[in-house]
Amino acid sequence: MTLCPRSTGWFIGPLLVMSLTVPGCIGVVGIGDKESKPAFLMSTEVDATKYERTAGKPTRIEVESAGSGREVWIYQQEGLRWRGIVLFAIVPIPLIVPVGHNEMILVVEQGRILSSANRESNATWGAFCGFIWHPHSRDDTGFHCASY
Repeated sequence: MTLCPRSTGWFIGPLLVMSLTVPGCIGVVGIGDKESKPAFLMSTEVDATKYERTAGKPTRIEVESAGSGREVWIYQQEGLRWRGIVLFAIVPIPLIVPVGHNEMILVVEQGRILSSANRESNATWGAFCGFIWHPHSRDDTGFHCASY
């Protein structure tokens, strides 16, 4: 008994099934920074010293501008931030590099937190084209392109 049949047609069936279930998508996505507001600081002013007692000392403090009295407190968080692009030619090909850690940024003036933001990596733009097979709708099956 041989493991490989003499006829090469034996793999056509599985290949056809795979071609219908794996989209032949091509595209590109840009990866960059995304800022979002932390829920606990969205609506109320928070005392900076109370926050510091709870969260600990910031990773670094930057002065916004000389004489303004504003400081930017930066807390390093879990996870890396990435920049670059991801190409898609059936499989994703990441061309990205780490540029730092995720951060929470607080703008502090006279002991009050004026604003805050979380800085993390996210897909910032992209475009795709490919065949999409939808088993329940003929209208959704076909070649589609999308961008954001």
